[in-house]
Amino acid sequence: MPAPSGRITPPHSGSGNKLAGFVSAISSQLENVSSGRGGGPPLSGSGSKAASTEEECARLHKELSRVKAELRMKDKQLSSTQKSMQVCEKELIALEQECKEKIEQVQQEMSVMQVDKSTDEQNFVQALEMKDKQVRAMKIDLDALAEAKDQYTTEITSLKAELAKTVASKDTLWTSAASASNESEQLIVSLRSELQDTLTAMNNLKREYAESKTTMFSRQSQLESTNTELVNSVANLERELAKRAEEKLSRMEQNGGVDDMEMATPIGKPGMMGGMRSRPNRMAHVISRVAPVVERSHRVLTALDVLDRWLLFLGRVFLQAPFARLGMLCYVVLIHFWVFMILSFHTSHLTEEMQLAEGAAVEPGEDMIPGGH
Repeated sequence: MPAPSGRITPPHSGSGNKLAGFVSAISSQLENVSSGRGGGPPLSGSGSKAASTEEECARLHKELSRVKAELRMKDKQLSSTQKSMQVCEKELIALEQECKEKIEQVQQEMSVMQVDKSTDEQNFVQALEMKDKQVRAMKIDLDALAEAKDQYTTEITSLKAELAKTVASKDTLWTSAASASNESEQLIVSLRSELQDTLTAMNNLKREYAESKTTMFSRQSQLESTNTELVNSVANLERELAKRAEEKLSRMEQNGGVDDMEMATPIGKPGMMGGMRSRPNRMAHVISRVAPVVERSHRVLTALDVLDRWLLFLGRVFLQAPFARLGMLCYVVLIHFWVFMILSFHTSHLTEEMQLAEGAAVEPGEDMIPGGH
């Protein structure tokens, strides 16, 4: 479809031009009348002419107002017509574009159809050639059969016998194939049942494994709670023993001291028995205030004395050597860091095991049997 060459002229443009010319003519007449009236005082002989001129002027005013109203109405019609023409032009352009697209699509389809037609024609020509060859071959065969008709009459009986044998062998083959298919179906059914049993056993094993892990975690938590209770009990027992030792020490101090069973020296009076120890053991004295039974054993006192001397020696070394203090501090920090790493790794590993156990406890119900109906 050809595109429009330009804007279409509205149908009412001629009448609008006529009205505009008529309005201009009336306006010019009114101006002439008004100029004639304002030229000077009217004469006595032209009174009737002035009256007729006024009437003509009034008529022209009315005609001018009517023509202006018609002109405004024509302008409105012209604007609406122009708007409708613009809409029509847009619709025509869109329709033209759509037609072009449809034409291009149809041309493409026609080109495809032409290609298909050419290929079909080539195939048809090739098929016709093959048919011609087959027809010629069949004619040759028919001629040969016509010539060898007498020879084939004797072979028909043998062919019939062979056909009967073939039919019998076909029946046996069908029977064997049916039996083989039945055996294969039975084997498939048995394999499916075995697969079902295997999957059931595997699901049971998964469930048992999840239950065992859950039981193990519960037992581990019980063991941890038992250990916590045991630690609390030991701490309570130690506090009770310390309390009893303090009470016993206070009673002994009130009674004036009790003789040591091994060293024969009173605990509350270290200055007796000729001063067996030149320097009193401060550590033993401090510990004896908490656990008075310490001073009743000579071995414990000796060990505490040696420990006190070593601690004093190490204190002097740390006071004299700053590098020793720094090395001891690094050693303590390294030990704490190593313990923190081990505890964090154990906690994360335990959390992963618990998550895996929860996942394994949920998964067995979602298993499906492949091939089953």
